[in-house]
Amino acid sequence: MLGQCSTVRKNHSRKYYQTHKKEQRERVRAYRSTPKGHLMHILAAAKQRCDNPKASGYSKYGGRGVHFLFSRADRARFYENWAPVVEQMWSEGITPSIDRINPDGDYTPDNTRVIDKRVNSLLGWRRAVIEFERRLELEDALEEQDICLVDGSRGNLDIPTKKIAKMFHHAKGRCNNAKDREYVRYGGRGIEYRLTKEEELHLRVKWRPIVVQMLRKGIRPSLDRIDSDGHYEVNNLRLISWTTNSLLGALSAIRKLEAELGEVCPVSD
Repeated sequence: MLGQCSTVRKNHSRKYYQTHKKEQRERVRAYRSTPKGHLMHILAAAKQRCDNPKASGYSKYGGRGVHFLFSRADRARFYENWAPVVEQMWSEGITPSIDRINPDGDYTPDNTRVIDKRVNSLLGWRRAVIEFERRLELEDALEEQDICLVDGSRGNLDIPTKKIAKMFHHAKGRCNNAKDREYVRYGGRGIEYRLTKEEELHLRVKWRPIVVQMLRKGIRPSLDRIDSDGHYEVNNLRLISWTTNSLLGALSAIRKLEAELGEVCPVSD
């Protein structure tokens, strides 16, 4: 009997939501447009990133051991302290965002603040640059060594060639496939993949010795456009380490954000 009552309630709630879906969404949107509602929403999103393995950002937060340590009382005090700041930011056309002062610490009342979302992105990119520079130092410190390239076979001739072919394949997808997750930053910006089959073959032969050396040093090869606004063409391509390529991308993003924001306090180590 109790099970039947529970099922009836669930069906009634589902039916009510389907009937009043538009009104429900309007109420949620109106609540999130208030300072308290906005803060509650971004704190709930932070909790999901830390506690839910299915959340999109879990690998960068909960997967790294970052915890969400706000009690109900802490949340109430957080709303009370930061609601005026959110209102002021909205009046200035700024999108509020929560940030951990110590990026390796947990979400706690003492380690969480509200700042401009663009500034938060800039701080994240700068931290990424610091991490990339550390990786570069490790790469420079690696001594050349004879390693197994795949399945215990030494010096398999097909592995470097397949690596290069895979890089060409991914670059082509970024430019031509609208369903590719990176299409917006490449094909969506008008960047084209202009390599012919003959040019691809020429580059495979030319770059193969370089890829062999990189793999032996434990360095991941990456395809880079010399002019980041140019197309994938023979004269605009080079082979560099993935870490260096990521660092160049982070520096480019930082320059764009700094141009929008003006001077921003640097990240403290």
